[in-house]
Amino acid sequence: MEIKEKKNTIRKQLKSKRSSMDLAEVNELSHIICNNIINSQEYAEATNILCYMAIKNEVIVNEVIEKALFDGKKVYLPKVSGKDMTFYEIHSLSDCMIGAYNILEPRPVNPFADESGVVVVPGVGFNKKLQRIGYGAGYYDRYFANRKNLIKNLQLKKENVIITLRKRSSKLK
Repeated sequence: MEIKEKKNTIRKQLKSKRSSMDLAEVNELSHIICNNIINSQEYAEATNILCYMAIKNEVIVNEVIEKALFDGKKVYLPKVSGKDMTFYEIHSLSDCMIGAYNILEPRPVNPFADESGVVVVPGVGFNKKLQRIGYGAGYYDRYFANRKNLIKNLQLKKENVIITLRKRSSKLK
């Protein structure tokens, strides 16, 4: 089986497991993950936080967005245009409107240009090395290709993320 086929098989299995979670479980696990992010040293030191708006039982990161805005950090969300994705600054969640794939997106004002910050990325799943499997369209892969200064997935805090993922994994069984 080719790598692409394996990824598609894994993606399908993970999406099925995730879609079986009820909203209370998604909210509980999202809260744990958000607290891990908010209490991390990387978050404390960051002036820029790049997040996303959750869909399909993804981790809901609104707590991170709201806390970052309250803390005076600059918050950016992605907007898709064709095959490209650009992050734009928001000042509140009300700055968003329905965009590509029926996902809330920011208005295209004040694009992210600083090249440093913490990025919280969505994903269908992550392995123990925090390697991400997305939905397969490659938006985040293309975006990060030339942005090595961004801290993706809070990789420096693997233990927090892995603990949360293990808890989630045991609930899915």
